[in-house]
Amino acid sequence: MNDGTLVDAIIVEQSRGKKRDDGTSTRDPEASFTKKIGQTYHGYKEHIAVGCSTIVTDYRFSDAAPHKYNFIDELTQDEKQMVVADSAYRSEVREAELTSGGVVCAIIFIWKKRAKRTAISVEEAESNDRVGACEGRASLRVDEEHEVSTSAVPRRKQ
Repeated sequence: MNDGTLVDAIIVEQSRGKKRDDGTSTRDPEASFTKKIGQTYHGYKEHIAVGCSTIVTDYRFSDAAPHKYNFIDELTQDEKQMVVADSAYRSEVREAELTSGGVVCAIIFIWKKRAKRTAISVEEAESNDRVGACEGRASLRVDEEHEVSTSAVPRRKQ
């Protein structure tokens, strides 16, 4: 990725707390629950935008409940080249808005209906290949999730 912005969200887990003898709880009242691939998490989400140099250019922090697609428009409002994200961010309206502004919409496709494992179409696979989504984005995301969650600047693997 030479120009553009990569957008993703990271779950920041928080203790679910314990009941005290007086009936109150030690649970963080501002954290919330979310599910990812069938597993329940309690905490917050970091919504981040990473530039081509893999430096975080913008972020939003929320409780865990809002879906990550709620933040992509804010995180990419100033982008003029390309927006790269996983398929959770894909919508026809978003794609039309990006392309009408001259921005390349590089939101990847993944297998459809996980339970049935329906393959993506040839056109969708070619779209993924054009933005290097098969390997490049995956390795960048691993760095992004590990290093941003520890408050370090993410670095792209060479």
